[in-house]
Amino acid sequence: MLGIAVVAGLGLISFTPLSEIWFQRVAGLSPTLSEFFQISINSLHNISATTVIINFQRAILVYSRKTEPITYATIIEVAGIILTLIIAIKFFSVVGVVAAVIAYILGRTRLFLFNHTIQDVRRKEK
Repeated sequence: MLGIAVVAGLGLISFTPLSEIWFQRVAGLSPTLSEFFQISINSLHNISATTVIINFQRAILVYSRKTEPITYATIIEVAGIILTLIIAIKFFSVVGVVAAVIAYILGRTRLFLFNHTIQDVRRKEK
């Protein structure tokens, strides 16, 4: 329910004319920066739901006192983000904000896949 509310709220701001009001009038961005930020926010709005799912998975692991996968998942996520940032900026000359969005999305995707892999392995062990 929380993930749906967050995605709907962010989607309402990022995909409707409310984005212009929010970014230019409330945040005070110029039209050029507002347009540039629009690309990033549209790319990131689904990450909110993914974050809720990942945190729910972590809560289950913490409650069951099996926190080792959380450590490994965090290491994989951070390493993936750093590696993606280095590659995107150094080798592809991607602008910092766009590189950060790409790195964050790929890092979260790796984390999400790692969490599911751990769950699949544990099911097979039983």
